[in-house]
Amino acid sequence: MYKQILIALDGSEESEQVLPWAKDLALPDGAAAILLHVCPEPELVVAEGGQVISYLDQEEARLRQKGITYLDCVARGLDEAGVPVKTMVCFGDPVERILETATETGADLIALATHARRGLGRLIHGSVATAVLRRAEVPVLLLREERQGVTV
Repeated sequence: MYKQILIALDGSEESEQVLPWAKDLALPDGAAAILLHVCPEPELVVAEGGQVISYLDQEEARLRQKGITYLDCVARGLDEAGVPVKTMVCFGDPVERILETATETGADLIALATHARRGLGRLIHGSVATAVLRRAEVPVLLLREERQGVTV
């Protein structure tokens, strides 16, 4: 049924809870997994007194390498289970980049977990998962975070 499953990961254990579900959907049909990590736009790192510690290109390279290392680690588990895996690291707004990557890669399912923020936390941070769910042109597997064995 699925050929390309885009799995959006933010580097947290909570976001990784979607991996077993995506793997179970990928295996029967031989679907490939595309692991996507969206980094924030790099910023100049400046010490007190105005001394530049890291320029934008250096910070971008650092963040990209950190994302690649993270995704390579996550990819091993899927690869060992028999799911072909591609990894992608990009920069910018997570919602926009997830939707753009889904279109560019021909993904026919987007899988991600929600941090289940409520109240003020959701108002301040917004909800990437909700925005993707509302705007995606393909089905979205949305897994709500479990805390203490209870889905919230």
